[in-house]
Amino acid sequence: MTARYLLDIEVQPSQRMQLGRPALLTYDEAAATAAAGESWAVIDGQRVVAAYGLVETYPGRQAVAWAFFAENLSKVHLALSRHARARIAASSLRRIEAVALADQSARTLEQALARPTAAMRWAMMVGLQPHCLLREYGGAGETMVFFERIAP
Repeated sequence: MTARYLLDIEVQPSQRMQLGRPALLTYDEAAATAAAGESWAVIDGQRVVAAYGLVETYPGRQAVAWAFFAENLSKVHLALSRHARARIAASSLRRIEAVALADQSARTLEQALARPTAAMRWAMMVGLQPHCLLREYGGAGETMVFFERIAP
């Protein structure tokens, strides 16, 4: 993947804000994201419909999983989810983590898991396990679920 793919994706409305700030990247931020670990883009015709990857926060040891999706990616969703799951499972990194927006009325992890958002369902689909609820998280003070995968 290249920085250009991250800049070209028209992110679905639910992802246009990330942790309380617009999900717009500069070229330098996109280039750094693409180079900071494993990353992939999915192209459907001439359109970038998904970009996802692992940014190594502690190289060789730990990473944050991330994903941006365009609208109307249903025909490639299963294939890209399987790919992401396989890459996470095969990763030599000891720890992979992510946060996903939760239902804002959730007050416990159990409540959030009873009403999972699309972001939460995708995190679980790719092999990450819900660990805890993060209330008032990020710049917008949203309720999020922290996910992790610890290698055996």
